[in-house]
Amino acid sequence: MNGNIELYDVGRVITGPFKAGYNFIATLGDKYIQDKDALGRIQAFHKDRSLGIDQDAFNHLNNAWVQAIQEGTLEVNPNELVYSDVGPRFNLVKARGDYVFLLTSGSVPLTKLLLGDECSYDSVLVGEEIGDKNDPNTFGQVWDNLEGNISAFYDDKPKVVSAALQGFRMAGGNPSLYLVDRLSKVPEEQVAEFESQGVIRISSFDEIID
Repeated sequence: MNGNIELYDVGRVITGPFKAGYNFIATLGDKYIQDKDALGRIQAFHKDRSLGIDQDAFNHLNNAWVQAIQEGTLEVNPNELVYSDVGPRFNLVKARGDYVFLLTSGSVPLTKLLLGDECSYDSVLVGEEIGDKNDPNTFGQVWDNLEGNISAFYDDKPKVVSAALQGFRMAGGNPSLYLVDRLSKVPEEQVAEFESQGVIRISSFDEIID
């Protein structure tokens, strides 16, 4: 592969909150998700994102969203959902000969439905195949699978950024790591700790100095 790979998480990095999706689960979730334990974990996560969500629960959520969108029960507007700085950022990366890979707990079909034609990317890595994003070993394996061609990784969740920092380093990698804090909600002491380890906090892709 000629060129490096920039790896981007999807939710809260490329897209804003999919409020319609979670409101749909709150009202119609029991009709689309038969696993009540998984539904309970999804609803708890909707109320408090700090709880995180396991891959199994997100698989149920993903399948419900895809089915509902395709049926017309759930509407999605990529133009409103995708942040305005995403398209220009991806275009810049690709114009210099590098690649844009997405990392999502969802699926390729859901990613296509949520992003529409708002941005151009090269590949999607899905959590069901690569493993738990909270586990450093996942990022070590991703580094190996992509033959060390990752130049940068972007995520909004401190726990995931921490796992990436550990995992990439365990695999011998040292890509640039960005904590995407669009609403400046990450505590400053946590940001300072990340910055001491070389992680860069940004609120917009416009802040990146390549």
